[in-house]
Amino acid sequence: MIIKIYPFMIFIILVGCQVGPTYQSPNPYAPKEWKHKAASSIETQESLCNWWEVFKDETLNDLELQALANNQNLYAAMERVFEARALAQAALSNLYPQISLPPSYSNQDVLAKLFGAKPPTPAFLREHQITNLLPLSVTYEVDLWGMLYSNFQAAYYYAESQDAAFRAALLTLTADLADSYFRLRILDAKIDLYRNTIDTRKIALEINQARYQMMLDDYESVSRAALDLTNVEADYFEAIRQRDIEENRIALLIGAPASDFNLPHSPLDIAPPDIPAGIPSDVLLQRPDIAAAERLRASENAQIRVAYAAFFPSFSLTAALGFSSPDLKHFLTWKSRYWALGGALNQSLFDGGQRLANLELACAHFREADDVYQQQVLAAFQEVEDSLGNIEQYYKQAEKLSDSVGSAGTTYAIARDRYSQGVTLYLDVVDSERDLLNAQRSLLTVEGLRFSSTIHLIKALGGMWQNNVRTP
Repeated sequence: MIIKIYPFMIFIILVGCQVGPTYQSPNPYAPKEWKHKAASSIETQESLCNWWEVFKDETLNDLELQALANNQNLYAAMERVFEARALAQAALSNLYPQISLPPSYSNQDVLAKLFGAKPPTPAFLREHQITNLLPLSVTYEVDLWGMLYSNFQAAYYYAESQDAAFRAALLTLTADLADSYFRLRILDAKIDLYRNTIDTRKIALEINQARYQMMLDDYESVSRAALDLTNVEADYFEAIRQRDIEENRIALLIGAPASDFNLPHSPLDIAPPDIPAGIPSDVLLQRPDIAAAERLRASENAQIRVAYAAFFPSFSLTAALGFSSPDLKHFLTWKSRYWALGGALNQSLFDGGQRLANLELACAHFREADDVYQQQVLAAFQEVEDSLGNIEQYYKQAEKLSDSVGSAGTTYAIARDRYSQGVTLYLDVVDSERDLLNAQRSLLTVEGLRFSSTIHLIKALGGMWQNNVRTP
């Protein structure tokens, strides 16, 4: 069978020719298992629409949805996706012929312009050249070496990286909100602890004042009781200050004015859920920041092909079809028709090394993007390991601190009874009560850190579950 090759078919074949390196997907090393096996032994987790639902807190669920609907930083990240998509669409348009219809009319005083005469021009020098033109012009740059297509690929991959960056921003927003929410609830628990301690120390101060007035004890017991009271009152007001800051931060995250936003007092009294860590290679598939870095790497590789193609000649085709006439009488008639067809080949012979410099720049950008990707992978593994280790050790600390609270409570009760019987000094009561308060405060702090570590693990794993929320 004989196949006829027409000139336009040669151009079509050449359009698919791309120069420069072919993109190779990265294959980073992933450990087979996590170091902290005890904390990552959970293998299954119930199916959820959004990761924060694992905490089973309706207030948190409502706040997260408000953040997704109102946070302006999230909207800005979404707009960056739309911007990148528009740039990709603009780059794609260069692959198609450009068609225009530029009608024109001209009336020139040709001889007057030729001789440089100034008005009023003598009649014998006046000659008018009138042109009515209605052309349909077509311009097409043949993508011989794939420069235009590579430029579109670079823009397309960049748009994909911005889409992944949006998902990373969404994950960061929801994780930051959950972290602030549980810190606020821990502060509520500390505020309750301080209130109870204040009530106890006010009673102790009154007892010591009464004993002093009855000359059963010296004034040192009164001043020590007053000191302990004012110290815990100072801690109480500091906890309130920190709670106000967390509440204002939550208001910012959900897109509400801080002055109009209030969260009811709700002390935290539950343990964080167990989170399945999966296998290390899952992190590479789930984390949006790693996906964004990989897509940016692909975009920079396409820019290398664009820089390579600049060394080769470019070829463009032009065509026009329309009507041209010096008078309206014959305009738009068959006699005034015209057509034009042309082509242009352009090859830069000397540019002072500009194209070579652009190629070196593109290669450097790719290597930089590759380094950033590799570092991001390592950072992801570190963040997961840190979170797993924190969860494991904070759990053990919480167990020991719970025992400490029990022991300190027993010691305080004994010291208080011995003091009321006059067997010991008030100093023993103060020391035992201070130990109890410190143990209770440390336990609440560690419980808060357990929640923070759980949230950080979820974030380090890429969110764990697909977020059922709007995406650009």
